[in-house]
Amino acid sequence: DKNLLFKKFWLLPWRSFSDAGWHRIDYLGWTAILHTENSSGPAISTHAHYDLCSFVLYKDGRELLIDAGRLDYTASAIGRYGIKAHAHNTVTLNGCPPMLLRGDRFFPERYRRALCSVDIKENENNLVMRIDHDGFMRLGGGIKHHIREFIFSVDNVEIIDRLEGNGSYCMESFFHSPSFIPLSDVKHGIVDHQVASHYERVNIDVLEAPSAIEMTYLAASTEPIGGWQFSAYGQRSLSMTKHFSIELNLPATCRYRITDREL
Repeated sequence: DKNLLFKKFWLLPWRSFSDAGWHRIDYLGWTAILHTENSSGPAISTHAHYDLCSFVLYKDGRELLIDAGRLDYTASAIGRYGIKAHAHNTVTLNGCPPMLLRGDRFFPERYRRALCSVDIKENENNLVMRIDHDGFMRLGGGIKHHIREFIFSVDNVEIIDRLEGNGSYCMESFFHSPSFIPLSDVKHGIVDHQVASHYERVNIDVLEAPSAIEMTYLAASTEPIGGWQFSAYGQRSLSMTKHFSIELNLPATCRYRITDREL
């Protein structure tokens, strides 16, 4: 019965539409949506963003981590911000996104070429999603693979970033969440850590890092741009951007834990 198969499909703890690069996790009240599309192949016109390894996250229907969206399609800094990696819940190395896009037609195909694989496995007490890609190899200097794992369990989601190879890099991680912080508590786009913790909807803790890691909260920031959400064309509202920065010598591993503050 096709209807029964359809219902069973939507009751699965995860669903992947590999040809389109979309994945959805529904596990123990967590919902995560991710997009993984490799950059290999002829250049094409595309509306794609630099969102590899990014995700949006819900707990019991509550929005915890968001996609900022895009203010408009102008070439202004704020208009272009929404497509960049630092507008997504992902990482950059030396300011560069994990992977280029097939829409980056000014780069030769051999430079854009990169591969990405996704593996999802349900265990007895958790569900693990693993993204493995070689998109950072275009930077040179010895880096090989970046592996990002999401581990979903009852009361938290762990994120593990493993960088294989050698060389020194600056890694930045970005997490964007809804915010109700009043503008009076924002000073030139920067939010004091204690103030931010009062308004945060989600806790993001660093569990493992090979060296000192810097953390900054941004809201309504114009330099650097961050702490914005664009829910419709031409409309903007505040969000909270939690920005981590760390100097790494590869190989290296960073690990974060995400919890819902309402739990």
